[in-house]
Amino acid sequence: MNKPIDIYEVKEIEKVVTFLTTEKDIDSIAENSGVSTINVSSTVLLADRENVYLTAGLYVKIGVVNYIVSNVVENTSFDIVATGLTETKWALALEFRPGSLAEVDSLLINANLKPEEQFGKFPLLWMIIEDPNERDHAFAPPVNLEYSLKLAMINTTKKEYKVIDRLDNNFIPTLKPYVTLFMCALKSVYFRLVFDFGEDEITDNYKEYFRYFYGSSDKNKMVFDSITDAIEIKMPLKLKNQYNCSL
Repeated sequence: MNKPIDIYEVKEIEKVVTFLTTEKDIDSIAENSGVSTINVSSTVLLADRENVYLTAGLYVKIGVVNYIVSNVVENTSFDIVATGLTETKWALALEFRPGSLAEVDSLLINANLKPEEQFGKFPLLWMIIEDPNERDHAFAPPVNLEYSLKLAMINTTKKEYKVIDRLDNNFIPTLKPYVTLFMCALKSVYFRLVFDFGEDEITDNYKEYFRYFYGSSDKNKMVFDSITDAIEIKMPLKLKNQYNCSL
């Protein structure tokens, strides 16, 4: 039986997200008819055996606001709907929240009340901890144990969207590329000494579920109070011995 998630796994998944959302320099910004073209040296998000690039549908964080990318040109510039930008840094936008449903839902509701947080909530990687006390256990450093990892990649959507609208406007351009990028990072050279996937690129026990209407702002909400869609991921996760011994 797989061991429940504890503080070590929370921290290691957080490191993957931090790695993916590292800030990069903006070379210049050109503005035209409400659209800002952000010129950069490269739109590479992950340099590994194969580079993974920024694509339309992903989000970038500039300042405290997350903007959806509408176009990428020759991997050296991208377009967002924004005006008056003066920032000099950009990053892939991805928030990380570990916790129980009640805890994370409360955080999202409270963010709605704070103007400075409203535009930075999504996309969100939720590390699902069914028992909120799990991550506070002072376990000894784990040694080659397998954990049950449950995640949800979540993004905001429009309440009036039907299933086909959500597929075309959220799952295909945004949620699925985020999941692919996260899994590529998890198995990349940067975390090869941390996670052990054996010989398989993706284990037979890896499961992925498209969750339409993941949340809504009415009494019939599915999971969250916020209007969202999500891809849920369930998989075993093993930390390597040589990494654990250094903790």
